[in-house]
Amino acid sequence: MFAHLSLLLLCPPQEWFQALFQALLPSQGQILFRISSSLRLCRIACWTLYSIDSLCPDSKTYLKAILKGNRPICYGFIGQSWGELKLSHLVHDGVRLHYVVGPKGTGDTSILTIVFVHGAGSSHEAWTLQVEEFGKQYQTIAFDFSGHGKSDPNPKMTSIENGYTEELAALADHLELQNFVLVGHSMGGGVVMSYALRDDFPCPKALTLVDTSCDLNLSNLAAGMTREALDTYLSLLRDRIKGSNSKAIEIIRREEIHKTRNPHVMQRDLAVVDGFDITSRIHEIDLPTLVVVGEHDNIITPSTAKDLEERLPRADLAIIRHADHVPMLQNPAEFNRVLGKYLDWVDRQP
Repeated sequence: MFAHLSLLLLCPPQEWFQALFQALLPSQGQILFRISSSLRLCRIACWTLYSIDSLCPDSKTYLKAILKGNRPICYGFIGQSWGELKLSHLVHDGVRLHYVVGPKGTGDTSILTIVFVHGAGSSHEAWTLQVEEFGKQYQTIAFDFSGHGKSDPNPKMTSIENGYTEELAALADHLELQNFVLVGHSMGGGVVMSYALRDDFPCPKALTLVDTSCDLNLSNLAAGMTREALDTYLSLLRDRIKGSNSKAIEIIRREEIHKTRNPHVMQRDLAVVDGFDITSRIHEIDLPTLVVVGEHDNIITPSTAKDLEERLPRADLAIIRHADHVPMLQNPAEFNRVLGKYLDWVDRQP
C-alpha cells in the first residue's frame, strides 16, 4: 500500500501553503499527506513514514532533517511511479553513460524516435513527463551526460563540441538511430546544435531547441542558475503552476537534490559552455527546427530565442506561457501540446 505513498513537505510563508493546497490535490494512485505548519505534526508524520523501509535514501534524508528540527526550505513527494520506463547504458571512451527508454523501446525504424537532451547540472529526469507522454506514440529516449544522473563522470570533459556532443553521437551510434528528432534544453540545446553541424554523425530528421542560444554566455548562465532554482520553486508554489501535477514537483525536487549534492557538476558545465559560440555557423543547420522559450525566461529571453529562430534557415518559434527556463516542467501541458503538434508534422514528412 506504500508503493505510491507521498509526503508534501511544507515551509513558511503561510501563503505558500494556501497556494499549494489550491494547486495540489490527491492524484491517481497517490495519498497526499497535507502537513500543517506545526513542526510537531510534521515530526509525528515523519516518524511514521521514516519506519517504512521502502523509502528511498533521498526521502530518508529529508525526514531526518525534519525530525532534527531543521526543516529544509524545499518541498517534494516521496515515492514515484513513472510508468514503463527502462534504464539502460552504453560505454563511451571508457565511461558508462545511462539513458532511459520509453514504453515502445528502440530499434523500430518505422517509428519516429525522440531523443531528449538535458541541460546544465540536470539529468534525464527533467524529461520524464515528455518521455512518458510521447512514449505512447513514439520511441522516446532521455540521456544522462557523463557526471549527470546515473552516468559515470568523465574527467576528460572540456567542451560542448568535443565532449558532450561526442557522447550524444555515441548514443546515436549505439542505438543505430535513423528516423529521429533531437530535443535539447539549455546547454543540451547547444549540444544538439553542435551535433547538427557535424556531417559524420547520424543525421536527425528535425530539431527542437528549448530555452537555448547559439551563443551561451557564461556570465548570464552563471547568474541565472541560482535564480532558476528559486524561480522554479516559486513558480510552482504560486500561480504559474498549470494544473495539479505532482510528478513535475517530484522531478524538480530530485533535480535540486542532484544539484545540491553535486555542485561540481554545475561548475563543470559552466566551464564547458564557456566560449560556446556557433553564431557564425548557425545558418548551416538546414533542418526543420522548433525553437521553444518560456515567456518569463530571464536566462534565455524570448528576444534571444527570436534571434535564434531568425538565424536558422528552417525554424519556427513557440513561446510557452506561464513558464521560465524549464517550460517542460513549469507548464508541461502547454509544452507537450506545442511539441506534440510539431512532432506530428515531422512524422508526416517523407
